[in-house]
Amino acid sequence: MSPAMNSEMNVPPPLAEAKHVGKRLFSNQSDPRNTYPKEELPGSYRVLPPGTFSTLDYRDDRVNFHTDADGTITYVTRG
Repeated sequence: MSPAMNSEMNVPPPLAEAKHVGKRLFSNQSDPRNTYPKEELPGSYRVLPPGTFSTLDYRDDRVNFHTDADGTITYVTRG
């Protein structure tokens, strides 16, 4: 395991891109300013709400958007 990996969860550390956190991936009709523009999404991504199981295969080109129960992005990882 590389030192950059989190030894407890075997996942890469969160990306340091604050522009993602606090926004929603899908239309937030109450305030569209807080919605992440679809044209800015990476080519490969997945949305991981709380309690979601995901595969452990690592893909450097994939971005994982971790959200709260309301669909707001809480943190982002790669893989």
